Amino acid sequence: MKYAAKSLLLIVLGVAAMRTAAADCTATEVAPISLNRTAIMYARGRGVAKNTPLASTLFRRMALGGYTPAMVNLGTMYEQGMTGRRDHRRAYAWIRAALALGVPKEDYEATLFKLGIIAGRMGTARLSGAEALAVSIADEIAGRCVRPQERPADTIAMASEP
Repeated sequence: MKYAAKSLLLIVLGVAAMRTAAADCTATEVAPISLNRTAIMYARGRGVAKNTPLASTLFRRMALGGYTPAMVNLGTMYEQGMTGRRDHRRAYAWIRAALALGVPKEDYEATLFKLGIIAGRMGTARLSGAEALAVSIADEIAGRCVRPQERPADTIAMASEP
C-alpha cells in the first residue's frame, strides 16, 4: 500500500507538470523520469498492482510531450501486446519516431537494435506503412516541441539503409 500511495502521488505530480509544460515541452527532466519509472512499475506490476492501461496512458502522455524514453516504452508495449493485440506497425512507428527525435545517448544502440528486431518481424512489405506512421508521429511532436536533444545523424536515413 505504501508503494501505491507514493506512485499515485508521483502520477498526480508528474501529470500536472506535463500538462503545465505540454504546449512548449519545457518540462524539467525530473518529472518525466519519475513518471516514466512509475509507468514502468504499473506496466510490470512491480511494487504496485499491474495496470497496463494506466501505464499506456502515462507513456502516451509523456510521448506526446516529446519525452523519447516514453516513446520507446510505448512502442515496447505495442510490440509485446500489452495494449491488446501485438501491433508491430505501431511499435515500429513509436520507436522510430523516438530515434528521429533523439533518444539519450546511452539508450541509442539498444533502441536501434530493438527497432531492427521489430522491422525484421514485420517484413519489408509492411515497413513503408510503419515508416509513414513514424514520420507523422515525429512531425506532430516536433511541431509542438523543439527539444534540445542531440540527434545522431544516421537516425534520419536509417529507414533507407538495409
